[in-house]
Amino acid sequence: MTRQIELAGREIAYRFRRYPKQKNLKVTVHHDATVLVTAPKWVRLAEVESFIREHAEWILERVEASSNGKRTSLGGTREEYLRFKERARALAHHRLRHFNAVYGHAWKRVSIRNQRTMWGSCTADGNLSFNYKIALLPPPLADYIIVHELCHLAEMNHSKAFWNLVAKAIPDWHWRRKALTTGHEAIDDI
Repeated sequence: MTRQIELAGREIAYRFRRYPKQKNLKVTVHHDATVLVTAPKWVRLAEVESFIREHAEWILERVEASSNGKRTSLGGTREEYLRFKERARALAHHRLRHFNAVYGHAWKRVSIRNQRTMWGSCTADGNLSFNYKIALLPPPLADYIIVHELCHLAEMNHSKAFWNLVAKAIPDWHWRRKALTTGHEAIDDI
């Protein structure tokens, strides 16, 4: 379902979907400037709109950047994906073990994918997924993505507690996140 909301005097269209197994509200701004909001079945529309307004600045920045062509799709060719997939898998496992000395979290599975709009994700079941292009990033940025998803094992949101967890291993996460989101799709959605 497509809805409209006013953010900072600008009318923004967003697609809205509910999922029975989803635990938190989530906003995604895709590379074509479309906004998708997903929510658990039990969340009221008023809560969804309040959530969107709380994150208006983040949403508007990304919509503007996408509209101006400053963001690109993360997806690559199948050949490139196959070429770098195992390198990305080795990197993810190595850095997860390294950073998990700080956190002590348990995960089930690590997948490497050719995602078009995300650098990584974490499921409620404890599965981690990373874009194969982490193998092509400067190490500080790849580390940020890996720590970001590792911290979602404890906090499946982007609350202050989540960012405090990230800061334990990556104190300059603000800079790294900005470096990723200025030239690429958002790492993770709010």
